[in-house]
Amino acid sequence: MIKKYKIMAMISSMSAGGAQRIVMNNLYDFQDDPDIDFTLFVYDKKTDSSYDHEIEMNKLNVVYLNNPRSYIKIGPLRNILDFFVINWNWYKAIKEYRPDVVHTHISEILPKCCIVIALAKIKSRFSTLHSNPYRYSGIPKIFNRLAFKYLGFVPICLTKEQAYVAKKQYGFENYEIVHNGVDFEKINKSIVSIDEARATLGISRDKYVVLCVGRLTAIKNYSFMLDVFAKLLKKNSKAILVFAGDGEEKQNLKKKAAELGLVENVVFLGNVSNVTTAYCAADVLAMPSISEASPLTLLEAQSCGVRAVISSGVPRENIITNNVFGLNENAKIDEWVDALLSHESNIVCEFSEEDFEIHKMSYKIKELYLKSLRNS
Repeated sequence: MIKKYKIMAMISSMSAGGAQRIVMNNLYDFQDDPDIDFTLFVYDKKTDSSYDHEIEMNKLNVVYLNNPRSYIKIGPLRNILDFFVINWNWYKAIKEYRPDVVHTHISEILPKCCIVIALAKIKSRFSTLHSNPYRYSGIPKIFNRLAFKYLGFVPICLTKEQAYVAKKQYGFENYEIVHNGVDFEKINKSIVSIDEARATLGISRDKYVVLCVGRLTAIKNYSFMLDVFAKLLKKNSKAILVFAGDGEEKQNLKKKAAELGLVENVVFLGNVSNVTTAYCAADVLAMPSISEASPLTLLEAQSCGVRAVISSGVPRENIITNNVFGLNENAKIDEWVDALLSHESNIVCEFSEEDFEIHKMSYKIKELYLKSLRNS
C-alpha cells in the first residue's frame, strides 16, 4: 500500500476572508487525493461563519481546537500566558497528528506556532502570506523573520509585488509564488442579467451602482470611499454605494454615512451567500484599499465583466482584463469621482483567468509539498 503523506494546514479562525476561502478550496480539491491526506486545523471554536457552516454541511476534513486560552484574565499577564498556552496546544495537536508537512495561513499565526513546529521536527514547513507584509511590525514581524530566515519555513507569496516587499521586510531570499485560486467556472454559472441581479437585491434599475466588496476593516479604506461618494452623488443623483461584506468598521461607516447625509444612498448588504449577484448588479467596483496582497474580489468582478477602479495599494498582477482603471498613490477625491463615473481603463493586463484557475493553484501547492518531501 502506497503511503499517503499527511498535510496539516493551520489557521486561527474560519471567519470570512480571502485566506479562509483559499483553504476551503484546498479542502475540496484534496478531499480524495491519492497522494496526500489534507487536514485543516482551526485554533478557534466553530462559529456562525458561512465557512464553518460549509465545513459542517460537506463534512470537510477539519479539526477545531476550540480556542483554549489561559485562565488568567489580568491584562498583560494574560497575553503572556496566552502566548504559551496557544503554543502548547498547537504543539500537542502537531504531536498527535504527526504530519509530514505543516502549512500555516495568515502571518499572525507564526508567533503562536513557528517555534513548536521546529521543536516537533517537522521538516517540510510552509507559510502563505495572505496580506501585505508591511502591515506587521513588532512581535509579528520578529517571529515572521525568525520563521522564514532561520527556522526553514518556505514563504508562499501570492504575487511578485508581495514577494518583493516580503523579502525586504523579512530578509529571506528563496520563496514560491502561488496565486490565489478562483473558481471561474462556478462564477460563470452564477452570472445573471443586471435586471435579475438588481431585482434580487432590491435595487432600482435606474440607479448607478458603485460596489465595494470585502471585510469592513480599516485597511480597505471604505471611510475614504464615503467621502468620494458624497461628492460623486452631486454629479450623479441616481448613484448608490453598496457594501457587500461585514466587519468591525460597519458601525463607524454607518455613522459616517449618516453624518454625510448619505443614509438613503448607501446600502449595507452584510455577508451575501452569492456575491456574484452583487457583481452583476454593479456599474463599477471600487477598491480604495490602503494595501492588498491578492484580492479575490478584483478577480471575481472582472470575471463577471464589471469595470473596476482600484487604488495603488491593489496589486496590478491581479488584473486579468482590460477593464480596470488604476489610480496613483494619494489620488484626490475628484480623481476618484471622475474615474468611477467614466468608462475608461488605463491598464493593459498581463495575466488571464488561466493564471488564477482554482484547481491549477491547488495542484501547484500539492507539487510544492511533494517536492519538499522528496528533498527532505
